[in-house]
Amino acid sequence: MKKIFITIMLLTGFVFATKAQWVSPGEGITYDMSSLALASNGAVVEDSPNHYAIMQDVTISKRDILDISGLDVVYIGTKNTTVTIKGRLNVSVETVMQGDANSRIIFEDSEHSEISYFNIDMLGGISLVDADVIFTECSFSNFETTYSNSAVSISGGEPRFVRCSFMNNEGSGIASAANKLSSPQISSCVFKRNGVANGNTPQINLGPGTETPIVIQQCEVIGGGFDMVGGISISDLLGMGSTTIIISDNFIVDNRYGINQQGNSIASEIVGNLIYDNSFETNPMNGGSGISIYGLSTDCSAYIRNNFIKGNLWGITAINQFTIDMGTEDDWGFNSIHNNSNSTGTFNLYNNSAIDIPAVGNYWGTTDIDDVEKLIYHKTDDPSLGLVTYTPIWEDDGLNEIPAQQLNDNRVYSIDGRYLGMEVPADYRGIYIQNGKKYFK
Repeated sequence: MKKIFITIMLLTGFVFATKAQWVSPGEGITYDMSSLALASNGAVVEDSPNHYAIMQDVTISKRDILDISGLDVVYIGTKNTTVTIKGRLNVSVETVMQGDANSRIIFEDSEHSEISYFNIDMLGGISLVDADVIFTECSFSNFETTYSNSAVSISGGEPRFVRCSFMNNEGSGIASAANKLSSPQISSCVFKRNGVANGNTPQINLGPGTETPIVIQQCEVIGGGFDMVGGISISDLLGMGSTTIIISDNFIVDNRYGINQQGNSIASEIVGNLIYDNSFETNPMNGGSGISIYGLSTDCSAYIRNNFIKGNLWGITAINQFTIDMGTEDDWGFNSIHNNSNSTGTFNLYNNSAIDIPAVGNYWGTTDIDDVEKLIYHKTDDPSLGLVTYTPIWEDDGLNEIPAQQLNDNRVYSIDGRYLGMEVPADYRGIYIQNGKKYFK
């Protein structure tokens, strides 16, 4: 397979005095880098055979297409260069883009770009403005925060990310606007060690959604041990709309916290996640939950099933207004929530509100009711708080536990038997076998 190397950088041998730009005519033209160099009046130049540099800001207008597939090496850019896509960008061959903190790409109300095998390194940001771009098997790494607090920032639209990786970025991997509705679809992606500047930002940082649910599924969200960087956050602090989010079958480990849901009118389904050792918050009063639900309106809700939550500072924390369903008599929770401790004690569930929480059919690290009661903070500890109903308890079924490193196949399933689409590192504990499949408990 050919590789295209695209670099946004200051190239020696080119001198320009003032910042200019070139805009395509919008006449339905498909450009490759060669034809773009001929048409752009010096905005794009050929440095050497099959090597190009964009010397000025370039805009691909509506109806026009830039196709960078099929070339050997392409250099794009000078310092402070912006490439704006209002038409379409096609990438289908493995492509490497390198840049600097003052270079960026903007998709602005663009047409349906489908981008595959695009490996982007060291830019100042990629902005999606009302752009339903589909990224498949792309990587975003070493971005700085010149233009936003994330490698990819979303303002409107429903972009998709499939089997992509976000690594070692200064800010979040993906973020969406707090004041505009956006519903990204994120599946089978890897987020690892984002937030290297250690700012108060999670690896995935999303605002309110459109009528389409936000989806985060089968992803790995692995922190770098930063005490200010969380895993996944969804918030609507401005009361922009009614947001639905599905967070399922993810592996979330070594962050400041696991999942944070905060704000107005958010309804979530949090199902089948492994939420492990998110304990890098230095002050437990400021965070460290496996799952935190903080409702600012009575229509906030969370349906929580089949999650493995262990080794966080808190298991699940519930604050202010909400409807939380962790399990009922007719629909057990099957969450495994245990060994979540901080300097103030062990709290697998902390209900810091006056609202009752059904939590039937979960495992709390023990089957002794008196011991379970000690691990849940609620009405019996403070009469002003809501009651947690946690019986019947989902009892340990006595299945044979074996060390993960003894398993030949690292495929792992959630407690309800769904393949999580990932390989869990061998040193994570709590795997057991049933009918030839491995599960977390």
